[in-house]
Amino acid sequence: MRKIKLLFLALIQFSIFAISFEARVLYIHDGDTMTVYSDFLGKKKNIRMLGIDTPEVDFNGSTQGQIALDARDYLRKLVPIGSTVVIDLGRDGDLNTRRLLGTVLYEGQDINLEMLKSGLAVPYFIEPFDKEIMYEYMAISKKVFLEEIGIYALNVQLPYEFRMSVQNRIGTNYVGDLETKILYSPEDGHMVPPYRRLFIRSFERAKQLGYKLFSK
Repeated sequence: MRKIKLLFLALIQFSIFAISFEARVLYIHDGDTMTVYSDFLGKKKNIRMLGIDTPEVDFNGSTQGQIALDARDYLRKLVPIGSTVVIDLGRDGDLNTRRLLGTVLYEGQDINLEMLKSGLAVPYFIEPFDKEIMYEYMAISKKVFLEEIGIYALNVQLPYEFRMSVQNRIGTNYVGDLETKILYSPEDGHMVPPYRRLFIRSFERAKQLGYKLFSK
């Protein structure tokens, strides 16, 4: 019991810098979501993969079809059911949410990044976001976008745009261009290449980050 308490204290101290833990993969829902079991948590938990978005297998009864199944199946290939992975929640990770948002690591690979390389996932950056990870993911996504790999070779909506259309909604986040530092309204966000989009919740926050509003 004393050893367990000491280990727990060590984990709590470590969490000041980052939260990460081992987990066993139980089920893969689609290309960016899985269910795991962790002894550290003592329960099952859904993991939403940080910084990426994949086509929807089933969203409110609507689907993006074969490309969504391809993304799901590719993730299942990268991380077979029963595998032990590391879930990295970063320094700002929250263990108390319904779904945990994090990076999946398996056999030394960043699986989130591997999904981007395949073209079966697109980058999905919502501020605040770790700059080091964001620019690494952006560089890979630019290459995939320019080479028209995966989803970029098809005439399909980006996953987050698909969800909005199913709900008959327009996004509320401003869209910052990570290269030009120009800020676009939610309606004009499509003007920014997908790999350069940073979603920012308010105009005031965008100004703090140094973005300037696009003028037509």
